[in-house]
Amino acid sequence: MLESDRRSIIFHMAPEDRDIHYMLLKEVVGLVGQSLPNALLNFTNIFLIILYKENMSAVDALYAVFNITGRDATWPVTKTESHACGGHEASRVHVDEMVREIREIFQVDEDTMEQLKNEALQRKILSVSTANRITLNPSPVKEARIHKVKESTVYISVTTPSKHDNQDLMTSFIKSFAPKWDHEFSVPIRDHRKDHIYLQLWQNGEDELTWLIEPELATIYYPRVVPIATLSIPIMEVIETELNGWYEFESTVDTDIPNLDIESVKVHLSGHITCSSDLSEQHQSYDEFLLSLFKYHTSVSMDPSSELWQGTLPASLTALSTHSRILHNIRKNTQLISWCKASVQLPNVDAVHTLSLVKNIQTKIVESSYSKEDLDLLEDTLILIMEKYEERIRSLDSTFPFSNSDSERQLTAVLKTLGDIHRHPKTQMLIYQSEQPLIHERVTDALITFGCNWLKEMDNSTLLLASSPVEQIRAALVMTKEVLLFLGDPLTFYNNIFLKEMKVNCYKQVYQSLVKEMVSSLEPVLTHICKRLLQEPDTGENAEEMSYDFGLGSNLLKVYTNLCQISFLGRRSESATQEIGIEAHHQWFIPAVHHWLAYTNKVALQCVENAVEKDSFERMSAHCHFSTSATDTASLFYNVKVWWHKIAWDDQITNDLIPIRILEDQCNVAKHYCHLLFNGIDSALEQIEGRLWIGTKVPVVVANMEYINREVGKLPMTFGLDSLKNGNDSTVKNLIENVQDTISVWINQYLEAILRKVKPTIKSSLNSACESGDVSDLLNTLLDPALSVLYNDLPRPHFLSFLANLWDCVVLLFLLKLEDDIKMRKNSYFKQMRFVLNEIFHCFTPSSDSGLNLARAKTPGYMSLVQELDLLKLDSNELIRQYYQDRWMAQQDQQHETTATLVIRAHFSENGSLNVTVIMADDKAVAEENNKITISTLPLYHVKLELIPEDWSLRKNEKTQALKDIPATFDEDFVFENLEDNDIENGFLVLRFLEQHVIHSNILIGEAVIPLSHIQKNSDDVKNMYLHLDTPCLDSITRSLQILNYRRKETTVYDFLKKLEKRYPETKKHFRKLQT
Repeated sequence: MLESDRRSIIFHMAPEDRDIHYMLLKEVVGLVGQSLPNALLNFTNIFLIILYKENMSAVDALYAVFNITGRDATWPVTKTESHACGGHEASRVHVDEMVREIREIFQVDEDTMEQLKNEALQRKILSVSTANRITLNPSPVKEARIHKVKESTVYISVTTPSKHDNQDLMTSFIKSFAPKWDHEFSVPIRDHRKDHIYLQLWQNGEDELTWLIEPELATIYYPRVVPIATLSIPIMEVIETELNGWYEFESTVDTDIPNLDIESVKVHLSGHITCSSDLSEQHQSYDEFLLSLFKYHTSVSMDPSSELWQGTLPASLTALSTHSRILHNIRKNTQLISWCKASVQLPNVDAVHTLSLVKNIQTKIVESSYSKEDLDLLEDTLILIMEKYEERIRSLDSTFPFSNSDSERQLTAVLKTLGDIHRHPKTQMLIYQSEQPLIHERVTDALITFGCNWLKEMDNSTLLLASSPVEQIRAALVMTKEVLLFLGDPLTFYNNIFLKEMKVNCYKQVYQSLVKEMVSSLEPVLTHICKRLLQEPDTGENAEEMSYDFGLGSNLLKVYTNLCQISFLGRRSESATQEIGIEAHHQWFIPAVHHWLAYTNKVALQCVENAVEKDSFERMSAHCHFSTSATDTASLFYNVKVWWHKIAWDDQITNDLIPIRILEDQCNVAKHYCHLLFNGIDSALEQIEGRLWIGTKVPVVVANMEYINREVGKLPMTFGLDSLKNGNDSTVKNLIENVQDTISVWINQYLEAILRKVKPTIKSSLNSACESGDVSDLLNTLLDPALSVLYNDLPRPHFLSFLANLWDCVVLLFLLKLEDDIKMRKNSYFKQMRFVLNEIFHCFTPSSDSGLNLARAKTPGYMSLVQELDLLKLDSNELIRQYYQDRWMAQQDQQHETTATLVIRAHFSENGSLNVTVIMADDKAVAEENNKITISTLPLYHVKLELIPEDWSLRKNEKTQALKDIPATFDEDFVFENLEDNDIENGFLVLRFLEQHVIHSNILIGEAVIPLSHIQKNSDDVKNMYLHLDTPCLDSITRSLQILNYRRKETTVYDFLKKLEKRYPETKKHFRKLQT
């Protein structure tokens, strides 16, 4: 044979056959160690042997057709046989049609077919016979009854109409009304189309001995031996269904035997067709032919519209199957095993059909229809079924595609078949005898293998051969997507079927093996990629580089997300274990997370700077107090939040550490933003006529800081750390509180800095207002617009705080100004200053809630300022009056030590004159030493009365006589006339108790001051007034005297102070101390 012919034979084979033969070629090369050309030559020879064997199968088929059907005849395919083979209508198949089918099955050309025909015709003629067993047991049915005195002798003869000799096959002779036989015999078949098995039941009741010894002579000499019943069975029925059951005889109608009454006779027959061919390995040859026939039908002749073959064969193929069965002496029951064996080897056979065959076989086993050889064959077939179905489970998704609507039915049938083999006691025993693993173990191992091979069958060469991290990540993304997709609905679909039919957790077995294989492929690659991120510069704007980081939308993050979902599916199905390694997938990405956080934080700081630079610090809307830079900064928090929620980080080791780092980064961003705002104070102020002042930007800046501060407080809840913030772990709590406290301090410092910036403007405007007495610039231009803006836009706590600080600043400026001007300005200037202060006070304390409450506004500084200005704005006479007013109030409070007591009566007469009676005076110091002092040593005492009217220069003086007595009793009356109403309202009566001396000045023992408004207005029931006299304390000299001292240049003031210094010599010393 030429090499080209050999190659033609090889490369024109079907793909599946070519693969098998190629495996044989590899085996030849490996075992023999030949070169490829020699191996190819030997392999071709092997293939020719295989081809020769297939040709022998074709010759066998032709041999059976030509000998059983004939050269030019038809084979009837009846309904019974058709139903057994598929259920089509009865028909007749010509031998030529069967020959054409044989040619198509074995794919031979015309010349080869003629050679095969000739070879089949050269074989010896096939001898066909029927092997039968007769059993007659009347116990379950009615027996033959012959009404005679004695019992009759009966027997059965078997023959066929085409038999050439006259010798019938007979049973033994039994004399009984209920005869029993167990007899086997073989009947040759001459013409299966016409022949039938003919059984006759004979009876003789005359000479039993003769019948028993010589039945043939008895037939000749005893003509009364006649058939009493007959039974005829067509040979085709034996071929179609075989004999196995009870058959009823028909009584002979023309019998003239008297007194013979045949009620009913049944005979049990079992029989089948046998063939006398000299073929070796008949059953194996039949199985191979049947497999070729099924393969041809399912791949070529079957209707393409029908997806799976359900055991139906056309009439021609049914006839070929029957001929082959007869040729190889295959029993009808044994044929089920062969059909099952062939069906399970083909991928497009309906598994439900195979299941039905297995169930029929199990029924036949129970009926003991199989011999030991058949059971051995069945054992091999069951093992083959398990192996083939195990192979299908190993390629579960391709054999039973999830997208195929029939996959559920097919997989259910496969598992039911395996389950029935395992559960049925007969088939289970066969499996145990073969020492095969348990069905459940085989299925579980097949699922594990499927999980391992599923990933290997993917095109993962991209992951292994990728030259760059980007390509590796893309390959990993494709792999995880496919795994995640399969672990979803497809694997759930398979799992439900496996749980229902075999109680095998398909999901768990496949998940563990598949995911473990995936982890072993991905872990080293992804770990290396993520570690490289920390060693490379920050990602740029290039699209390829962006897919290399861990940000939203990147392929690396998508890979991580897919792994998280795969891990979740494992936990949900209780399939994930520590050995698989999927639970530790977070550890692979920790470097990528830190790299992305560092990069994001750097970008966020730049974004904050750009946002502040572009911000105009105008309110975004009427209901929104902050500006765009605040929302831009908060959006950075939101972006990180979205990223964090997207990755759903649930690693137990770093579950808190990474969020804490995120919090630190976000807090740094917030602090950086607020720090930028703090440093931009000058840009937040407005220029009004060249002066810095508070504008609309200031409250917006504060609102921005407040907004960011609130967002910082929300960060723990955003990143799932609110439990840590409220729990025992103080890290998060301290972090957030410190940042919020820092921002709050910065807000207050910002407002304080704003106040320092505008303080010169306030001072300048305040000076102008005090000089001119015009507050329009201070109020209308500065304070009113600023306070209105702050009230409307500044958060109320900060507004009240800033307003209070601004008020304190104004008061401080007043105090500083007063300190500078107090010695040089006249009372008119201070009157204007008091007016300005009053207007500003009303500006800061309006009747509405838009200002300070009175309690807060009336600070000690303000109250002292008011008191000071109220004194400074007075003229000299008012100050003098104030001095006496203070003296009177001090005496009422008894602030000083009492030095003497004075008793008087005083009242106003009807004409307005003041009437004063000085009754008595007592020197306290002398009274205490009365026993030591004599009359001769007593000094002279007198009381001096001084009336202080509104104009001090118009004062009036009176005095009593001098008395040398203690107590000194004067009883002198004094009248002061021509008093005006203002004098009475604002004047004072001053009474001084003096120790009179001639050589030196009189000594003041004490004085008392009485406001004229407190003296009784009529003379009715005038009571004595007991006055406690004292002297003023120079250490607490009244403020009015200090102010008067500043005005010493005025004549009235000068005269008043000179008299005061004369009366109190120490006063001059204190005045000098005040001036220094």
